Amino acid sequence: MFKGKKILMAAGMAMAFFLGSAAVQAAPTDAAKEQFRQETLALVDCEKGKLAMEADLKSMVNCHYESELYFSAKPDIAGKGKVKMTIAVPEQPVSTIASEYYLQENDEQLVVYFQKPDNGWVKSTMAMPAEQKKLYMESNKELVQASLETVKAVELGQANGDRQSYIVTVDGDKIMPYFAKAMNMTGQKQDEMLAMIKPVLENMGDFTYTVEIDRAKHMVTGMQADLTQPMRKAVLSAIDPSKCTPEQVQQAKDIVNASTLTISLKTVALDKLPNLKVPKKVACEAKEVKAELLKGGAAVPGNAASN
Repeated sequence: MFKGKKILMAAGMAMAFFLGSAAVQAAPTDAAKEQFRQETLALVDCEKGKLAMEADLKSMVNCHYESELYFSAKPDIAGKGKVKMTIAVPEQPVSTIASEYYLQENDEQLVVYFQKPDNGWVKSTMAMPAEQKKLYMESNKELVQASLETVKAVELGQANGDRQSYIVTVDGDKIMPYFAKAMNMTGQKQDEMLAMIKPVLENMGDFTYTVEIDRAKHMVTGMQADLTQPMRKAVLSAIDPSKCTPEQVQQAKDIVNASTLTISLKTVALDKLPNLKVPKKVACEAKEVKAELLKGGAAVPGNAASN
C-alpha cells in the first residue's frame, strides 16, 4: 500500500537538516531575517562538546529515541556515545533497546564501533579523505549560503541572555535542491539515498524550525521541531490507491493523520571531555561489517554540532 517504514526513516534523515516549532514573540520579518542571516554566517566550528538528540514518533507504535554523543573534531575525530530506543505497542510490554558506540579517525578513515543487542561489538570502516572531513566538520561557506537561500521568513523567538531563538520558515520548493547540493558536496555517490528521500522532500511543503544561537559564542545551542504536518504530508503522498481498497486507503489516512513527530537537539561546547579512546577489549572483539548495516545506529558529529 505504501512504504511507511522507509518513508518515515527518510523523513527522519531529511528533518535532521531542518527543524521547526512555533513563534514566541513577533518581530518584523525582514529585520529578523537579516539578523538570522548575519548570525548564521558568523557561526564558528564546535571542536569538542556534547550533542544530544531526542525524537518522538507517536502512531500505532509509539517510539521514543534519544542519543548522547561526546565528540572531538581535532586533531582527529573521536567520539563516544549511547543511544536508547523505547517502543510501545498496544497490549504489549514496552520494549527498550540501548547501546553504546565509539568513533575513531585513522589515516583518512572513520571507524565506527557499535554495540550489538547481545553486548558483542561490530565495527565498520569508511573512507574519509581530508577534503570530505573538512566539509563534514567545518562551516562550509557555500553550503551555509545555500541553506540561507531556503529561508522564506524569520521571526524572533525568546531571548535568554546571549542566547536568541529564531523561528525560521523554510520554502518547501527549495528543500530538494539544497539537500541534493549538500549530498553531492561530500564527493560520494548518493543516488540511492536521494531517490529514497526525494518523495519526502518534494511533498512536505513549507515548514518552520526553531534554532537557538549563542550570539556571544557564535554557536548553535539548540533546535526544536514539531514535524507532524510535514511528516503527514510526506507519508500521505506515498499512499497508492491503485494497490488497495478504498477502506484500506481510509484506514492508512486515519493512522497517518493521528500520528505525530517531534525532534529536539542540544549542543554544548566543552573544555573537558570524558575519555574517548576505544577500549582495547572493544577494538579486539569488534567484527568488521559493511557500513550500511550500521545506518541509523550511530550519529556522526557533523554540521549539526556547529551550524
